[in-house]
Amino acid sequence: NQKDDLCTLCHLYMEKNRSNKISTLCLTAILAVAAFFSFYELTESPSFWYDEGWYFQVSANIASIGQDGLQFAPGDVRHIAITTVGYPLLYPMAMWMKVFGSTVFAARFLMAILIIGFLTAVFFFVRRMSGVKIALAATVLLALFPPLYGNGKSVLGEVPGMLFLVLSLLSLQAAVARETRRRLFLVLSGFFLGLCIATKPIFLPFLAAFAIGAALFLKRKEMSWRNVSVLSLSAILPITAWLFIQFGPSDSALNILGYYTNPYYKTDILGTVLVNVKSLLTSSSGIYTLFLAAVWGTALVIRLRTKEKIPAIETIGFIFSFLIIAAFLRSEGWYRYLFETQLLSLIFFPLSIRTIFNFAADKTRLEGLRRAPAVLVVILVLVGLYQLMFSSWVADAYGVRKTAFWREYFSGSNESTSVFFYNVPE
Repeated sequence: NQKDDLCTLCHLYMEKNRSNKISTLCLTAILAVAAFFSFYELTESPSFWYDEGWYFQVSANIASIGQDGLQFAPGDVRHIAITTVGYPLLYPMAMWMKVFGSTVFAARFLMAILIIGFLTAVFFFVRRMSGVKIALAATVLLALFPPLYGNGKSVLGEVPGMLFLVLSLLSLQAAVARETRRRLFLVLSGFFLGLCIATKPIFLPFLAAFAIGAALFLKRKEMSWRNVSVLSLSAILPITAWLFIQFGPSDSALNILGYYTNPYYKTDILGTVLVNVKSLLTSSSGIYTLFLAAVWGTALVIRLRTKEKIPAIETIGFIFSFLIIAAFLRSEGWYRYLFETQLLSLIFFPLSIRTIFNFAADKTRLEGLRRAPAVLVVILVLVGLYQLMFSSWVADAYGVRKTAFWREYFSGSNESTSVFFYNVPE
């Protein structure tokens, strides 16, 4: 009997070891594909544009002259409080430029690294929550999602903010699951939460979602008031730093809040909401976002009906996604403002479709439905790959030489030539 038990243990160990090797190889392959699309046509795809030029210039000014602001004339650099990307991106980018130079290639190289970091964090987050297979499925869906590169390769705050968001939730997972070193993970969770909020104002709703999640933790007795206090204090530090760095004594808090809540100074709020509702229901990006969110919501309803306990961490993510859609409705209506909802919904998509099809299989006794999630993931992966290669914002810029043209133009011009730029930070 002892010999049989030993053989069984050895067999289980070998199976687990083989499974770990396979999952490591799969993750490596996914990250290799993501690295290819992150670095491919790095300076040209997507085209360098207005908002990116704003944040690029601020970082370059910090790196070269130590001033946080935009240059309105030679030597006239002014700090702009309404810059919608904060120090968690601008300062590391400035340090990066200090070492590697203030070039489009150097800046976007760092952004490509952040994309790989985000995907890696997602894998470990989902693996802890739902297992290796679901984690690999979520990671590959994100790795072949064209907007990840359209928004991520540009010097923008979306992907860095999402990286901090996932790291905050991952640290919170570890804190809830552990008795030892819990305080360390709570501090990390709060710190990353604060960095997420400070990266871009679009993440401010995450603070409200996190507060609801903390209340849920307290109600379930998964965390104590002391734990919540440690978490809150750790988040306050980077947020306080953001307030001191971003805003000066002469900045009006009321004006800044007004800008963040209504950056395009819309007066007809109801009309704006109706236009954006129509856009959500008729555009491919809007329909895709609503589809992902609906799948997630349906799975949550099923799990609640079957008396499954929904992790507070998932509740935080779902509430934040809902708030992002609500914020989109009163905005200018750029689909980039749905990006956070799309990423979070894709993170939970494999788990959600497994829940839905398993429920359907139990109700109909059609066992074939349990294989449908894998088929659906493969279809979405193939569609994403096609779009990345041929039909997306990043694909449309393959072969475009805009950045190269201007670099050659200015490098070949006489240094004494005066050039006037109007409303073109890029």
